[in-house]
Amino acid sequence: MIRTAQQLAALPESEHKCVSIRSAIPGAKDLAFLDSLQKKYSNQVGFLPTVALQANIERANVSIALENDEPAAYLLGKGNYLRDPHFGIIYQAAVSYDARRRLMGTALVQHFIDHMAPGIRLIGLWCAQDIEANEFWNACGFEAIAARHGSRRKGRVHIFWVGRTPRGRHEPLRYPKCTRGGLMREQREVFGLQPGEEYKEVVLPELAPLAEGEKSAKKKRTNRARQPRASLAAMQRAFRYGQGKHICVVVAGVTKYLPVAPFEMPNFTDLARVMVAVPGEARTKPGVPSNVVRAGPSGGRSKELWTPATGVDAA
Repeated sequence: MIRTAQQLAALPESEHKCVSIRSAIPGAKDLAFLDSLQKKYSNQVGFLPTVALQANIERANVSIALENDEPAAYLLGKGNYLRDPHFGIIYQAAVSYDARRRLMGTALVQHFIDHMAPGIRLIGLWCAQDIEANEFWNACGFEAIAARHGSRRKGRVHIFWVGRTPRGRHEPLRYPKCTRGGLMREQREVFGLQPGEEYKEVVLPELAPLAEGEKSAKKKRTNRARQPRASLAAMQRAFRYGQGKHICVVVAGVTKYLPVAPFEMPNFTDLARVMVAVPGEARTKPGVPSNVVRAGPSGGRSKELWTPATGVDAA
């Protein structure tokens, strides 16, 4: 169970009477603070482009701690991690050097928990193995249950910490089978920690070397210019005068490019009936192993993304 509330309750009022927490406000001031702090501690929190920071601010995913009305720390996180509606994720958390040792990071974590969706039961985060922040997450009640490789250039190990919210005191801990996001742009397998294994003792098998030319192929795909799509009006005009074999149809807000014969108007009633998903259809794969925890509600479009942690009690 995450213990931030108990820590804050034990703190004297004189220590936090000048501290307040609010959501980040879209604009240059908060964005500049986030960008400067993440660059200052990039070795601990990683790096997000300015566009990504701005998008998270607009989605209300960023909380800022103020001391005497001046920003001193921030936390960036959201719910629905890897399509699991019960799992929240913290991407970044940083405190200015002058504002440390005042439980400001603990207050941000508690604020994050209090403002999550009601269904969130677990909160996870990735933390590099060689930094002091691991001790902070351990003191807050998070548990290290898995690890993965970091970037090939730095050769670090990332530890996956998970904590239960008050609503998830009986929720089994779990970790993703693999991750594909981040700046690495490479699928990385996640390894579960053995019962009693400390995060400092984790040693992962060496990464397989990249195939020859794999890096250049990725660059070519990234730098390839995207072909502009024709507008709906242009496609309809081409269809009307027999200049194209496709038409762009919008049904219930969904855009589809459909092949049609020249001068043969499509039946929009049939198209709408085909494009609307049939309720109650099961889209699950047969023969799913029993040791896989599904994300999302049963019978929905869930993916086998999670693995239960071993040797961890549910309570």
